[in-house]
Amino acid sequence: MKNELRLLAATTSTFQELLSPLIVLTSAYAILKGKTPLYIERDISAIGEFSEKLKREVENIYRNTGKEFDLLSPSKTASQIRQLASGWKRQTTTLSTDIHKIQALRESAHKLDNPELDAILCENLINAFTQLVLLLNYLETIEEKDLITWSYTH
Repeated sequence: MKNELRLLAATTSTFQELLSPLIVLTSAYAILKGKTPLYIERDISAIGEFSEKLKREVENIYRNTGKEFDLLSPSKTASQIRQLASGWKRQTTTLSTDIHKIQALRESAHKLDNPELDAILCENLINAFTQLVLLLNYLETIEEKDLITWSYTH
């Protein structure tokens, strides 16, 4: 029972950590929606819509971790997490192109007229997307030992 609770805590914590960049992405999208030039609006919409969908999915998993995962087997749980992360990571591949396009435009002096919106675009949207991809990279390689050795101070 103790191992099952530890595995539940580790798995729940993993998805809670994944929610952080998703909350930032969906918030940035909500603020930027309809307030950016047309040449990047489609890219921002694609990132925002994906983030909203993934956030709902992760929230559902977070709320139902005990039902979604085999908490009697750290090996199966790790495998299930890797499978989810791989699917989500594939979806971020095309969005990475959108992020690079936005970054390239900004580097060529295409800043938004509103400095607050420009900061949200650069600092929040781009950085949160980068953090999301890094977390997905980690989750694609998560092993049984990562879940077993997880502690409440993690």
